[in-house]
Amino acid sequence: MRGVDDLRLWLDAVLDGLGLTNGIPMAGQSYGCYASAEYALHAPQRVSKLVWIAPVMIGAPIPQEFVARLMSVADGRRESLEEYCRWIMPSIAVKYPEEFDRRIDEILLVRERYGTMFPPVRAAVMSDDDLQRIEVPTLDILGECDGATADPHEAIERVESLMPHVETILVPRAGHDIVAAETELVTQRLLKFLQ
Repeated sequence: MRGVDDLRLWLDAVLDGLGLTNGIPMAGQSYGCYASAEYALHAPQRVSKLVWIAPVMIGAPIPQEFVARLMSVADGRRESLEEYCRWIMPSIAVKYPEEFDRRIDEILLVRERYGTMFPPVRAAVMSDDDLQRIEVPTLDILGECDGATADPHEAIERVESLMPHVETILVPRAGHDIVAAETELVTQRLLKFLQ
């Protein structure tokens, strides 16, 4: 996928292949939130609800510290990748060390097979106009200490001010791996919202 249009067309094809035409709830984590937002702008008649967990590039841009730490991984060493992932996914690293190691292995395998991959985006952050155009009910769950969002408090405030049908949760002390840090809370809120 070289651009956002490719992303949208791919999602069209996946949903068509599954026979899903409308009333589709979409949930994403991290970049998956951005992808679902782009899709909701592209095909609003198909999407019934959105769930964003640790969204990036929605309410605020990715911070420079995130980019700098990510650049340090370019040396290809496992140690550099582990250090970065311990910073961005501290709860997984501590609570689920075997899962953490599997994720490191997976990232290294993807890099070996496909090289460096950059997901398609239109801008560093979604515009005010784009956020206002997303009219489906949306649940936005963000950790207060998410290293992939420049200012989580500001991101939540911006989304609340622009989106008419958004429900937001800013979780204290949670990072980008909020699903591992606050599994029960995320699960309960997601299920309640989707029901």
